[in-house]
Amino acid sequence: MITHTLNASSQELVLTFPGDLLSTNANELNDEITSLCKNGESSSKWNTLTLDLKNARMIDSIGLNLLVCLVKDIKEKKGQLKALITSRTIYRTFLATRLDRSIEVVFNER
Repeated sequence: MITHTLNASSQELVLTFPGDLLSTNANELNDEITSLCKNGESSSKWNTLTLDLKNARMIDSIGLNLLVCLVKDIKEKKGQLKALITSRTIYRTFLATRLDRSIEVVFNER
């Protein structure tokens, strides 16, 4: 389950992911993201969406697709997207797929 925090003063919504972004949980994660970002009470109160992926160690192609769709949605909203990453594997994946060009990446290896 994704937890979220809304910082009203900075207009930032932080979504904390419980673990990996894989085909086995992508649909559930997508439903939660949609609920929090588009339909929830905080849907219009943020300009920056921060994805806290500190608990994630792996991401597969379906997880990447989830992020690509999220990038598209955030661009349409004219918002900003940021990812907090501690896994070198996920960081390399962001670089290899050029997601770092669409998502501001903050990498702090554990």
